[in-house]
Amino acid sequence: MRFPALPQKIKNFRDAVAEMRQYLDEMIRGCKDNLRGSKKKMQNDNLLSFMVKRNIDLEVETRIDGFKDDGSHALLTESEIRGNLFTYSLGGHESSAHTLTFATYLLAAFPEQQAWLMEEIDEVLGGRPDWKSQDAFMDIFPRLKRCQAALNETLRLYPSVTVLPKYTGSKATTLIVGSQDHRIPSNTNVFVNMPSIQVHQIVWGPDAMHWKPDRWIMTSDRMKGLDGE
Repeated sequence: MRFPALPQKIKNFRDAVAEMRQYLDEMIRGCKDNLRGSKKKMQNDNLLSFMVKRNIDLEVETRIDGFKDDGSHALLTESEIRGNLFTYSLGGHESSAHTLTFATYLLAAFPEQQAWLMEEIDEVLGGRPDWKSQDAFMDIFPRLKRCQAALNETLRLYPSVTVLPKYTGSKATTLIVGSQDHRIPSNTNVFVNMPSIQVHQIVWGPDAMHWKPDRWIMTSDRMKGLDGE
């Protein structure tokens, strides 16, 4: 159906939505074909493959074992998978790029922290020259405690989400801060300033403005321990 009276911007938006949906459908079909063609062995672990593989597994259980869904193992519809994939693409792209940009800058500015991270990476991966990407999420990444600490510290100082919106709803809310009560009326929007909280000295100490990944490591000697930290 065509709407000749619509402004060109709306037409462009409509075409962009249709094209985006086509791309998402192609990605989903390709993932299904790869998983089924390789006997469901995931060659590349990612959020899409986890969603699709789970659906395939449940379909097989239903067909072979007469599995009945009790609500806790619900299959995702094509529309739901597409919607999640769109969210990952739109919401995850800029936030990931933002975090990686600042992390790269900070590592360049603090070479001693680079060496600290490399010590851990060499320890965890040094004996595994043939490691595969599917090992990373379940096995390798949980052991990279220093890398996770650097990521958390980067997000603390340079959060990709700077405001956290809250709403009291139909009832008033009372917040207790120290010895004082603060009443927030009903139907009130509250916007939490995340950067301010994440550099507050009461929470993070006098060095709150400094990029110190080891503040996330709980050990008596922060330059030792590595995988055991």
